[in-house]
Amino acid sequence: MMIESLISLGYSDKEARIYITLLSVGKSSIISISEKSGLKRPTVYLIIDKLVEKGLVIQVLTKGKRLYQAIDPKNMVEQVKRQARKVEDALPSFMDLMNTNSSIKSRMLYFDGIKGIKQALNYKIDQLKGSKIDAFFGTTEDATKELIQVFHQWNKDCFENNIKIRSIAPSHESLKTFRTKEEKYGFESKIVSKSLYGSKQSIDITKEFVRIIFIKEKQALIIESEGLVEALRMVFKLTWSGIK
Repeated sequence: MMIESLISLGYSDKEARIYITLLSVGKSSIISISEKSGLKRPTVYLIIDKLVEKGLVIQVLTKGKRLYQAIDPKNMVEQVKRQARKVEDALPSFMDLMNTNSSIKSRMLYFDGIKGIKQALNYKIDQLKGSKIDAFFGTTEDATKELIQVFHQWNKDCFENNIKIRSIAPSHESLKTFRTKEEKYGFESKIVSKSLYGSKQSIDITKEFVRIIFIKEKQALIIESEGLVEALRMVFKLTWSGIK
């Protein structure tokens, strides 16, 4: 557990083992650290220098003998907090860099399986609070019961996050339960004949990205592109206004 905690902070397994060894035995020589940690002496020499450099271990001279001692864990936590504050202070600069980099402005994220679709549906949901989603919904005839529950939960999550959904969907038996819930949540929808629009894929157009759900394949694709969002939003508006 302790080793895993240190690894999660960016330290290697060997660095964590040496630090924990020093915490448990106190001031120690390289030989003693090697014996207690189970690591070979050359490895300990190499790792201990890195730990001293990182400020996790200090050197102590006792009677002309060089020993090593772990810093107080509280000091280590403070050190991590200081590093986090430095990153936080630099965040505006990182964001400016990202906004000026056109290659980052447009990217694609791929999700696989029901868990993947769930991740895709929850993607940036906090940032979408209070916004609107325009959607071309597909039929769910090829969806498993588990996947249908995922879709119902997403509708509920959108409602709870004050996300309004306006959708165009085919007239199909598999979507009847969704129509009932949409009315309950105050979502808008227009139903068209399956012969005109019988898609089995769904497309969500959010303010930040486009999400495509491939229902039968249990896959999802998110495209973060301002241009694509704008273009598909226009297509949706034209289609919506043309449906009586």
